[in-house]
Amino acid sequence: MKCRFLLGFSLVFARMPSQVSEAQNIRSVLMKYAHDTKKALEQFSKAIELTPERLDSTDAEWAYAYWHRATVEQELGNSAEVEKDFSVADNSLREAEKAIGNEQIASYYRELGNRIAAQRAAR
Repeated sequence: MKCRFLLGFSLVFARMPSQVSEAQNIRSVLMKYAHDTKKALEQFSKAIELTPERLDSTDAEWAYAYWHRATVEQELGNSAEVEKDFSVADNSLREAEKAIGNEQIASYYRELGNRIAAQRAAR
C-alpha cells in the first residue's frame, strides 16, 4: 500500500507546481505513516483540498486522488465515503477519457475505470 499512496500523491502534485514544497511535505509524512491508514486518509484529504487550485474533474489526476483516498477509506471500513470517492474517481476518469483527444490514453483511462469497478465490486 505504501507505494500506491506515494504514487497517488506524485501524480496529483506533478500538475501543481506552486504546491511543490507542500507536496514534498505530504510525501514525507506519507513515507513516515505509510502503514497508518488514518494518517494517510488525512493526507489524501489534504491533497484533495489542494487539487481544485490546479486541476478539474476532466484531469485524470483528480480521479487518482479520489481513487487513492477511497482505497484508504476502504481499509478503514468507511463504506459511505468509499462509495462517494469511487464515484468521483470513476466520473472523473470518464470525463478525462472524453476530453483527452488521444485514443491510446483514452483506452488507458477506460482500463483504470475497469480497475475502479473491480475494486468497488470486491468490497
